[in-house]
Amino acid sequence: MTRAVDPASVTSRELAEQLVDEGLLVKFYLYPAEFGGSEAETDSRYLPAQAALEKNKFDSMVRQRLADGRLTGYYCQPTDTGESLVPSSLKLITLKSGSQVFVSTIEVWDPEVPFAGARA
Repeated sequence: MTRAVDPASVTSRELAEQLVDEGLLVKFYLYPAEFGGSEAETDSRYLPAQAALEKNKFDSMVRQRLADGRLTGYYCQPTDTGESLVPSSLKLITLKSGSQVFVSTIEVWDPEVPFAGARA
């Protein structure tokens, strides 16, 4: 059985970092420093591995398109639910000359669905 984490219960950085150490969550920055963002704690959140993989893929696409000039900006808008440090969703927004070019949403967890506990 694989241990599952109730995202709503991750309300402290201490617990979140413990879950990172256990491989259950991945720390990420809303707007990575390589894109001009900050690596301040207030700009970080935590994601389950699958959601982090999706965000990393998007970041890679953005990196390429910023380098070749097809995009001029990018930001990540989390949907924070309660006190959880695991956003329920991420809206990833790319820009060209200040206008939105592409918006993608990563659904991380549904706050309306009760947590089911451990899963196989």
